[in-house]
Amino acid sequence: MSIHGEIKFDWGDEEHTFRLGLKEIRELQEHKHVGVGPLVLFNRIQTGAWKIDDLRETIRLGLIGGGMKPEVALQKVRRYVDDFPKVNSVEPALTILGAFLVGDPVDPVGKRFAVEDENEATDASPSPQSSASVP
Repeated sequence: MSIHGEIKFDWGDEEHTFRLGLKEIRELQEHKHVGVGPLVLFNRIQTGAWKIDDLRETIRLGLIGGGMKPEVALQKVRRYVDDFPKVNSVEPALTILGAFLVGDPVDPVGKRFAVEDENEATDASPSPQSSASVP
């Protein structure tokens, strides 16, 4: 996953890239059948209080945000959301929203920054010790 909420996983016919950017989140918030922010939507789906468009639009917009053309994303959603049991779409929708809200659950927290810090430490010379006394 990237720091921008992009996540890849198998869905439908193959591995796809999903991403909810600000544009897609705003569209979800303004959608006449969704109409809530990402955390409220996440909680609604997680607690089983979801509506079909909560799942459908999260997945569709996630595909578009991940780089898929809107018409192709709509075809995929029609095939793999509309034509399947709706409960099959709960986990993908939560995963897509979760990547936007908190990042990839399998991404090692702080690993990238630890490597950068380690590289900086080996490149930099040690700073001299201060001889000033503390009152």
